[in-house]
Amino acid sequence: MRRFRFYCLSTFAGMVLAACASKTPPRVDAIGSVQGQQSIVTPETEAQEAPTEPGAPIWQATADGAGLQHLASGFVCPAEYEAFLLTGDEIFPGLGHGHDVACIFRAAEGGIVRLHLTNFGRDVPASAHLKGVQTQIAQAEQILANAPLPPLTGDAVPDNSAAYQIAARSALRPDIPVNTAVWIKPVGKWHVKARATYEADRSVQIGRLVSVLLAAAARDIDQPTEYIPPQR
Repeated sequence: MRRFRFYCLSTFAGMVLAACASKTPPRVDAIGSVQGQQSIVTPETEAQEAPTEPGAPIWQATADGAGLQHLASGFVCPAEYEAFLLTGDEIFPGLGHGHDVACIFRAAEGGIVRLHLTNFGRDVPASAHLKGVQTQIAQAEQILANAPLPPLTGDAVPDNSAAYQIAARSALRPDIPVNTAVWIKPVGKWHVKARATYEADRSVQIGRLVSVLLAAAARDIDQPTEYIPPQR
């Protein structure tokens, strides 16, 4: 059994997507989500490296060491899937302790996926959440065209999804277009959002990872685990 681990990929094999927009966009994170703006349907604000309020932990390593579990929802971010490695997590403080988080996956061959877990504390339609994300993408990126969504496997393909070709350049394969895609799936009281930015020739691999993450969300969410402190 593989031990859970984070991979520090600060240089990340050249996976630097340089935006080519003609105007200066709002400050964005690695997948183009607008940072530092408030929205009722896109709650992510500046990510924190650790919880900013006291209380129970938000994440803990799984008992078998194969992933990182979000305690409030029960979702497990796998340590790795195919070429993708879990490289870290994010905590957004706006909605309360552990109610807006993400885990990040990267592959040296190309592609970044963030899996967001959000509990708005009220009924928010997934279509409204998607519209807010689309607005953020339009503000942060120069959209060149609609793009086909990466193919997903399984029965539960979200209705609320979109993909675009953006004016960004891959340092890995500069001649390959760069796309960004988003899927939003309500599961219980949580919105599960997968957001990917990737070279277009990595679409199939992105689709396989997103399929696995969404299937795990449908299986695991609202099965929260009691935090067990490590034994001294």
